[in-house]
Amino acid sequence: MAAPARVQLSNTKVAPRLRWVVVLGAAVTAVVLTVHNEIFKQSIWDPIGRERFLLYCASFAAAAALIFAVRRAALLPCFTAVLLLYSAIFTGAQTVFALLLFSLGCYGIGLGVLRVLRLAGRDRLRPLWLDVLALVAGAGVWAFLISLLAFTKWNWAPVHGLLLALPATAGGRSIGIRGIAAFRERRSGSVTAGDYWAMALLLFVLGAHFLMSLMPEVSADGIAIHLTVPMHVAAHHVWHFDVSQVSWAVMPMTAEWCYTTVYLLGGEFAAKLLPFVFLCLSCALIVLLSRRVASRAASLLLAAVYAATPVMQLITGSMCTDMLWVTFLLGAAVLIVHWTEWRDAAALPLGGILLGAAMSTKLVALSFVAPCFLWVLFNCVGWKRGIDRKSLAALAQGVALGAILAAPPYVTAFLKTGNPVFPYFNDVYQSTHYDTKPDWDDGRWKTKITWHAPIDATFRSSKFLESQNGALGLSWVFILLILCAPPRSMITRSVVGALAVGLLFFVFTWSRASYLRYLIPVFPLLLFGFANYLRALRSEQPYLYRMVLGATVAGVLSGTYLLPASGYWHKNFSLSPLNFKAEAAKYTEQMAPLRMMVDYLNRTAPGEPAAFFWTGLAGLQGRAYTSGPQTFEFFRECEAAHSAEAVKALMAKNGIRHFVSPLPKCGQPNLPQLTEFLKLYTEEQFRNDCLYVATMKGVARGPGTSTSTP
Repeated sequence: MAAPARVQLSNTKVAPRLRWVVVLGAAVTAVVLTVHNEIFKQSIWDPIGRERFLLYCASFAAAAALIFAVRRAALLPCFTAVLLLYSAIFTGAQTVFALLLFSLGCYGIGLGVLRVLRLAGRDRLRPLWLDVLALVAGAGVWAFLISLLAFTKWNWAPVHGLLLALPATAGGRSIGIRGIAAFRERRSGSVTAGDYWAMALLLFVLGAHFLMSLMPEVSADGIAIHLTVPMHVAAHHVWHFDVSQVSWAVMPMTAEWCYTTVYLLGGEFAAKLLPFVFLCLSCALIVLLSRRVASRAASLLLAAVYAATPVMQLITGSMCTDMLWVTFLLGAAVLIVHWTEWRDAAALPLGGILLGAAMSTKLVALSFVAPCFLWVLFNCVGWKRGIDRKSLAALAQGVALGAILAAPPYVTAFLKTGNPVFPYFNDVYQSTHYDTKPDWDDGRWKTKITWHAPIDATFRSSKFLESQNGALGLSWVFILLILCAPPRSMITRSVVGALAVGLLFFVFTWSRASYLRYLIPVFPLLLFGFANYLRALRSEQPYLYRMVLGATVAGVLSGTYLLPASGYWHKNFSLSPLNFKAEAAKYTEQMAPLRMMVDYLNRTAPGEPAAFFWTGLAGLQGRAYTSGPQTFEFFRECEAAHSAEAVKALMAKNGIRHFVSPLPKCGQPNLPQLTEFLKLYTEEQFRNDCLYVATMKGVARGPGTSTSTP
């Protein structure tokens, strides 16, 4: 097999001494800007959270030292066993069962896809990165199937479980074969101290993510959308695709369909931990991608850099869609790098499947899909090599498969609304189901691209995310600066492709929305370039190589400490294992008071509709209305009702007798006529610290008789 193609650029050689200056300058710049912006003087942790985090650090360090002394190879199995046992004890065995069945089932489906595409090979000989991609691709295919099943009333836990059981059996058999082979190889080999401590550092970061994720869902988007779908399907066994009731009903929902399956099988904690599973898969892909060029220890360290990026906690510690979307894109990037290096055309159809799954998860994935397509197409018709007809055919197959997987949400949206990307770009498509003004974008995330954008995003993160400063961690500025002086041997065709795709994605995405969550797909591509930098440095400048590794370790440790800076939900670090259920209830009441209101309404007025003058609606058994764009047609009617009497008539027309509104210390409804209506025509029935439930005056308390559903 030929070696990977390298781009020979004669003007890229940088003197070793200058490279020392660049690295030292990058380190000093990161430290000075950190001190100047007082990153560590912020209230990163609550007092109890800092205590628990330090206790976790001490416990992990002691356990890692003990395993190092006894048997180094046991670190990863012990870590996995502890996580599974911890989950089962505090959230129930059904949580672990649901995640294992989902993972095995998706892996089995992915193996079937590999066989169809002639990528599978024999179990013992198949490269590990293909196994990880099989699981990721299987999740995309599974979500595609559930997007069709969601139209039916067959969405019951036994149905989803039985559909997963057959591929899970095949997946379990393959894992057994691979596991036995890996155990024999491990027994004959040895784990170096560097490899061990790099693995320990990565697992340390992942363990922190796990504990911070093992909490009830409280994020605004999670309660408003991502948890709403699985809770609705669990209650009604079908998803009602009606934008007149919920404006986002026809948006891309691959992540929500995956959440639905694990929610049906294992409940809320199973769905809540699914992003953590995909974070682990992403880290595995980064290790395996970097391992092509860098040492095992360096590859593990690079995955730790990725995991220790604070914004990763934001999308892992809540039921956002981003972790799944990013993993699909990363898997496609791994395949495109593989194709660029070895011209294995069979990789392109699988890449198309993963890109299609990403498109059916989030529309912004198009900013990544287009550069990937252009890169492959450019390399298929190079003027020096001629036309690569085999790869062009595989590219066409990948485009077709990707289009099939991506199609359901966009076709459904077009048929329902006339706008295939509803509710976005409605000023272009003019659907009557949503506002047609072109200024519905959030003005907070509109920033011009400048040369200092990475510095601003790192040290003034609160301007680009609902977070504190430092939400990007400190590693990325250092990495970007040292990559400005690359060794000549680093510049390969695959590195150029990866960085070009990342740059185009960044430019297009930032120009549309300078929002840090949307930039995460760039990070693995930068790490691939950094892995090649380390490979070149290790052979050319070993002392500088060690210094860069040391600075990277410092960046990982600081990033882990800054994890809660990405949001405001995990400053307590974890729930106490001594009082898990009570703390979970208290955490929900403090961080997501709306869920308490929904529980009250389900108890006292089951099945009845309710109006929320607040964001979010997850879990209500009846139909939910909001005074915002989530239920846009109702919102428009509220705007048109210019008096309290008109609002009363509107509520009577929709049969709404129950209302959730903020208390004065937490805010006011978004329309003044709603405030006046509540004051004149309703009476309070239930409250917590921030919200209260009101009922129309004259309505008797107690269970309602309506059985209306959303």
